[in-house]
Amino acid sequence: MKVVFYEVLEHVDSPSLALSEIHRVLIKEGKLQFSIPNAMYWRIILRWIVKGKASVSPEHIYCWRFPEIQNLLVKTKFKIIRYCFDDFTHCTLPSIFKNILPRITQHSLLMDCLKVA
Repeated sequence: MKVVFYEVLEHVDSPSLALSEIHRVLIKEGKLQFSIPNAMYWRIILRWIVKGKASVSPEHIYCWRFPEIQNLLVKTKFKIIRYCFDDFTHCTLPSIFKNILPRITQHSLLMDCLKVA
């Protein structure tokens, strides 16, 4: 069994509660795949410098950097098995930038996780 959701967690009032509930309903060694906006995306960094706010957009409640989302997943008993920075929801820059600077040129962080006991 696999739970998939893209660009949702940042809109949830209690992400910890949402992930705990997903953990509860998943079968043993069930998988979770999700994406969140990349907090290190160059436009977000620029917005933070200019406006003092790191949010991707006004309707987002949360904006995580990688260590923060990693801690949330550990707290809710998920193990990251794969992650990558992707741009599947937005226009892309030429591929040379993607290969050299994926952490700041890709809009989303895509994660595959495994339920742990």
